[in-house]
Amino acid sequence: MMPRIRIFSPSISVALAIAVLLALIVGAAPTSAGEGGEAGGLFGAALVGAEETPPVSTGAAGELQLTIVDANTWLYTLSYRGFEGGDPLFAHIHIGPAGGAGPVVIPLCGAGGKPTCPSAGSVSGTITPAAVATLPDLAVTAGDHTLVLAEMRAGNTYANAHNPQNPGGHIRGQISGG
Repeated sequence: MMPRIRIFSPSISVALAIAVLLALIVGAAPTSAGEGGEAGGLFGAALVGAEETPPVSTGAAGELQLTIVDANTWLYTLSYRGFEGGDPLFAHIHIGPAGGAGPVVIPLCGAGGKPTCPSAGSVSGTITPAAVATLPDLAVTAGDHTLVLAEMRAGNTYANAHNPQNPGGHIRGQISGG
């Protein structure tokens, strides 16, 4: 008598189910609109004192989550905790490389018509083209989401939060994703 060949063993069935599920999840995930497009990007940053320029010794930490909904709507949530030396005064997105300082391009709280920064917790909002600052040295014009998005995708932007003890920045994180 010939042995039966089992095509679907339990381990193969589980692996197949996982592969199908993963394909469905990846297929349903938002995608970029392509080179120069804006829809569907997810970005984030982990903010710590050691990433500041120069580094800051602090137990404070934070996170930025940024979703590019479309060309005119970016949603963000900035969370942080553990500030010493005074509550956060303001937080921004800057254009600048890792380890280097750069100019403010988008306010997140405490300036530019954004809400006051909470002492701890989170602040959420919407970034529209009107929030983008003019930076002539970097060829950024007011309302130019496209250039800022290209800089984010290149890893050339960071978020930071400032307080009285460290007015140049208390915590910072390079923005990545896309």
